[in-house]
Amino acid sequence: MLHPSRRHVLKGLAVGGLNLLLPGGLYAQNGPRRLAANEKLRIAFVGVGGRGTAAVDGLAGEEFAAFCDVDANHAAAVFGKHPDVPRFKDFKEMLAKLGDTIDAVTVSTPDHTHFDIAMAAVQAGKHVYVEKPLCQTIDQTRRLLAAATKAGVKTQMGNQGHSSDTIRNFKELINAGLIGDIKSVEAWTDRPAGWWPQGMQAAPEAATAPEHLAWDLWRNGGDLPYSPEYLPFKWRGWTAWGCGALGDMACHILDPFFFACDPGMPESITCEAEGGSNLAFPLKSTVTYHFPARAGRPAFDLVWRDGKDNLPNKPEVLEAGRAMGNKSGGTLIYGAKEIVMSDSHAGFVGIIPEMRAKELAAPEKSLPRIAGSHFSNWTDAIRGKLPEASSHFQYAAKLNELVLLGVIAQRLPGEKLIYDSAKGTFKNNDRANLLVKQAAI
Repeated sequence: MLHPSRRHVLKGLAVGGLNLLLPGGLYAQNGPRRLAANEKLRIAFVGVGGRGTAAVDGLAGEEFAAFCDVDANHAAAVFGKHPDVPRFKDFKEMLAKLGDTIDAVTVSTPDHTHFDIAMAAVQAGKHVYVEKPLCQTIDQTRRLLAAATKAGVKTQMGNQGHSSDTIRNFKELINAGLIGDIKSVEAWTDRPAGWWPQGMQAAPEAATAPEHLAWDLWRNGGDLPYSPEYLPFKWRGWTAWGCGALGDMACHILDPFFFACDPGMPESITCEAEGGSNLAFPLKSTVTYHFPARAGRPAFDLVWRDGKDNLPNKPEVLEAGRAMGNKSGGTLIYGAKEIVMSDSHAGFVGIIPEMRAKELAAPEKSLPRIAGSHFSNWTDAIRGKLPEASSHFQYAAKLNELVLLGVIAQRLPGEKLIYDSAKGTFKNNDRANLLVKQAAI
């Protein structure tokens, strides 16, 4: 059976004391360093292969303080392009040796490592940028938010569509009352189809880890043996390492709805699934979030669909030949007055059909727009040009919690989970409450 060791679970619960072991722990007491005018930020990158290359490229105007990656082959391109930047395999060693020379840390690693790396950085007084999903569990998400708030650091989750104008245009439509009360929401992605495997029923056969991979660091405290079925990108479908298709894509796809409609948390979540096991996420799933009536707003359901050929019905008003969303997914938000469609990363968010959108006068722009990229938005916040980055943890943690509620439901298909958002626990399911704190049980 695939499960984390007791040591792994205890490590995750005890990581809050990590800063006591680091020089950065003293640094954190005085708060983040104040920058002089036009001074470059000193940024350390944890994970520089794969998605990490976007962080390196997106922050090319800053000073590269360090690169950290457990896979030399995966990181080879970035290492080769920047040969003079100090390199590490272990983020703890990096912070211990260079802590006082680092202003900020990016985290572009597998889901199961996000919390430990980000928490260590936050407690060392470093600003942090963490790729989505923010953390692998709800408990981790809430604890990281509390730590970042206490440390006073500037934070950003890597759901880049949140820095777009389109998401703000949509919120202004909602605020102006042009969409009406939300009646229902449909969201979808075809992933994992064609991206990574899911639905596995048995643990893979153990193998010897290749020399270029520091497996003990990669697994981050777990006792699972290496398998080529986990790497380089196949880890996402395994419950020990990832959050499946929902965890991968919903922080993008649900963002316009969650930001503009401010739904709060659902009171119940259910899932219908095909395939999957305690070891792996399902091949295909349909997750229903039920949001209760609130402050004069009627109750409604959000239905999430993932997997191949698992699409909602096409709205009758959508123009003939026009696709729903884009190839990676999308959202349909049915209001009492209008229907809004978005694509997977908020590249498009607007009323459909286009003819109807043109008939309505756009409301006044009341929300500030983001200048530059999602990365430069974060660095602008660090420099004090903005109060916060656009997807700061006070917002991102709530979106991440909503996503993880669906991830938990995927682990317990056919069961109706009743959620107490104030406590962050389920009222009716002990197994679900275990999953609030640990991803693999």
